[in-house]
Amino acid sequence: MPSRSKDFYTGLIFIAAGTAFFLGAQQYEVGVAARMGPGYLPALAGAFLVFLGGCSLFTGLRSKSSETITSEPLEPFLLVVASVVAFGLLIDWAGFIVAMAALIAISCLRRLRKHPWEVLAIYVGLTAFCVGVFHFALSMPLPLWWGG
Repeated sequence: MPSRSKDFYTGLIFIAAGTAFFLGAQQYEVGVAARMGPGYLPALAGAFLVFLGGCSLFTGLRSKSSETITSEPLEPFLLVVASVVAFGLLIDWAGFIVAMAALIAISCLRRLRKHPWEVLAIYVGLTAFCVGVFHFALSMPLPLWWGG
């Protein structure tokens, strides 16, 4: 297999994701620009991703350099995914404030070891902002604590 640039593989990923979004949106009513249905935005986003992927793929094919993909550690990716999963599992059962604590603590685990006060400040600020926006300003039925 010939060595390809990062742009080539990025284009393939964008095209695959955009196609999945576009096809997934087809199970909903798409509508038109004047009367958008629930599938309109995902279909539009999917089409845009396919377009961007095509541009990136074309750039990668024309590129003379072979800037290849380097190996990156998986830990940051896994921590972010684990934090989002923990948030999703805890939000209904333990409430928003506890779920945010888990999200911040897990995603900032490396930083938490050396700078715990910084991570605490991020948690307090982000949680206060989100509670203010979602619970108070938008009046979303968001359980803040256990059972409530």
